[in-house]
Amino acid sequence: SQFRESLGITRKHAVPLLEALDRRAITKRSGDLRIGGARLNGEPPPT
Repeated sequence: SQFRESLGITRKHAVPLLEALDRRAITKRSGDLRIGGARLNGEPPPT
């Protein structure tokens, strides 16, 4: 909810956006949290 609230968007839009970031390895879901993924840290994405 922090992500959604900080951007001022609804859950309907936040969830697909976060899932897209996960697919692109910009973020990585870890349980209920999301952390910086490989691409955010400058590493090549996993294959």
